[in-house]
Amino acid sequence: MSCALFGFHCPPNFHLVSGAARTATVRAQHALTIFDHLIELGREDSAGMGLHPVECWELATAVRYSSSLDDREFISSELGELGDLTREVKDSVIGLNAQGINAFVWIVHEFSRLEELITRAAQSSSHSSPRQQAELERLLNALFDKINTSLQDLLSALDKAVPTATLASDRGRRIFGALRAEESAKEKEWEEKGWAQWLRDAPGPKGRQLRRDLELTKASAEAVVGVWEALEGTRESLLSYRDNVGFFKVRSFLSPGLAVRSVHSARLTPPFRVFQAGVVGFHLSGHGLTVEEEMSSLQSVVGEMRTALAEARGRTGAWRSKRPNALPAPPKG
Repeated sequence: MSCALFGFHCPPNFHLVSGAARTATVRAQHALTIFDHLIELGREDSAGMGLHPVECWELATAVRYSSSLDDREFISSELGELGDLTREVKDSVIGLNAQGINAFVWIVHEFSRLEELITRAAQSSSHSSPRQQAELERLLNALFDKINTSLQDLLSALDKAVPTATLASDRGRRIFGALRAEESAKEKEWEEKGWAQWLRDAPGPKGRQLRRDLELTKASAEAVVGVWEALEGTRESLLSYRDNVGFFKVRSFLSPGLAVRSVHSARLTPPFRVFQAGVVGFHLSGHGLTVEEEMSSLQSVVGEMRTALAEARGRTGAWRSKRPNALPAPPKG
């Protein structure tokens, strides 16, 4: 215990192995947090996977050809474009799900290599020379570089997907407002009819068209607000996912005080962790765990990553078997 707490009477390679294990564990825990965002985004009942562009295209056709709304041409066009954007967002979610799983196949592989590398060092019965310590740190940094490279393409794809989701969400909000305005106008028109005029018009074409317009605007507004909420939920998920990926790639070589300030200024999604440059120094500022406890913690997190990856790949396979070959093209005209 004096070794873990005070650094005295330590077994061979204690500081090197414990520091390397703790550094790898912290990185693995944050990678697992990123993977949780990926799993959440790709769930079959998530907001992104629940987007239905066909619904928007059908509404566009109904508003254009079955209503007498004053702005029917404009609203129909906006609904059609909302359908196009919704389809693009859903395609992005599907692509990010596949791309993320592929990236994490390699990330889990690299963490497994880290685990093996540190385990071999822990089993060594002799003290490591400064040269061997430098070599181990070089190998650790090389593996972290590979993990960061695996995440770079994913981060670029997220940077492209977020603006599209934001644009689609904003368009949905504006269309919802326009439909509510049309609905209020039709309700006012209906209420302003005198009793005699209402009895005269209700059975005829004008009355039927007015009732149809009211029903269509209400149904359209309800459908659009559902799409809008799903798009906004997808946008928030993408932002959180992107921030966590970006934060994983940040390496801090600052003093602890400066590092913490830099984390707060980044305004990223929790949990926040700061990585020091030296694995030995990182352990000495840690929790005073034994080598066995550090290794057990690392093995546990890497095991969680393997389990999560297996579940995600199994879910993707089941989802693909139910997925249609392609989304239909938007209606023309």
